[in-house]
Amino acid sequence: MLDYIEFLLSEAFVSLGRNRWMSFAAITTAAMALLLFGGLGSAYFIIKAKADELPSKFEITAFYKDNVTREKAQNLTKQIAEWDELQSAILVKKEDAWSEMSDRMPEITEGIPNPLPDTVRVRTKDLSMNESVVARLKAIPEIGADNVKHLAEEQDVLLKILYTIRVAGFALGGLMLFTSGILIYNAIRMTVVARRREHRIMHLVGATRATVILPLLIEGLVQGLIGGLLATIFFWGTFAGSVALLQGFGAYQVAEPFPFWPALFGFLGAGGVYGLICSALAVRGHGSTLGQNL
Repeated sequence: MLDYIEFLLSEAFVSLGRNRWMSFAAITTAAMALLLFGGLGSAYFIIKAKADELPSKFEITAFYKDNVTREKAQNLTKQIAEWDELQSAILVKKEDAWSEMSDRMPEITEGIPNPLPDTVRVRTKDLSMNESVVARLKAIPEIGADNVKHLAEEQDVLLKILYTIRVAGFALGGLMLFTSGILIYNAIRMTVVARRREHRIMHLVGATRATVILPLLIEGLVQGLIGGLLATIFFWGTFAGSVALLQGFGAYQVAEPFPFWPALFGFLGAGGVYGLICSALAVRGHGSTLGQNL
């Protein structure tokens, strides 16, 4: 059994050595594709998580009109809280809001009667829902179009950043992943064509189809695994460089540890599976070259 495994591995690495430049191109392209998917994906979720950690930054504030009674404001707030888009809707009584403002700015509020109305503070489940919620709030007669406030410009900038990262990750990563797949496919195909006589001889001396095909599958698997390993190294270097740059500008004081093991296993798993799939397609697409009777 060990001799059989050794034979399969030696055949796979011999093929890698024969197609070294094609294998090098496939491995590096796969590494860059995985890095784009993993790196930009991580950036997207980090920014998204940071945005979710600051819900008050993007909460919507709606002021009830002066003629709206407390009881009416409470009932409306309960109705608003039942909207599907919302995470929460809280009524802030005008005396509580004035007390909070007085504690923060006593020199400004001293001796001034409370001018604040009752307020409802709304937080949506997702920033992309803010605009539709704002429109619904403005349509409530007891609130009105002029009494709804939120950071529309800041929210728009954040959403554009998230959208750009997501599109760039899928577009660039997908393109490079497709390219690396073609390279892996062609590397296996070249091996099949170059060694077709050898494969035929193996068949004539009693080799099974699995004995011929498994080294080719291992070759694609190894290419994907090495690509995943390189992607992990590149990702770690990019992470360390970004943290150092941000700390140099004083914008990032506490460095979060690099998630080495999750990144390593994630990249290795994705690269290995992708390489195995591409090599399997190459072998299947050229079954006649291998010999139908294998």
